[in-house]
Amino acid sequence: MYKSQRLTLSYPAVERLKQVYNLPNDLPPQALAGYVERMIFEYLTTPQPTPVQITPTPQAQAPNINKLAAMATKKS
Repeated sequence: MYKSQRLTLSYPAVERLKQVYNLPNDLPPQALAGYVERMIFEYLTTPQPTPVQITPTPQAQAPNINKLAAMATKKS
């Protein structure tokens, strides 16, 4: 059975929707609702890219200059 629900869109959202789909400003609400449905179903049927797991590369540590200098001057 088909069940509908009411959806409230803000004015900026409607303006953006008209801009994205190049819709006229005097578009009836029913037609606008059709575009919203189309946008939802296009999103749901478009395969979404799977997130890629990025492992952080280990950062090389800078050598301790003071310890290296002490080792170089240390006499055995």
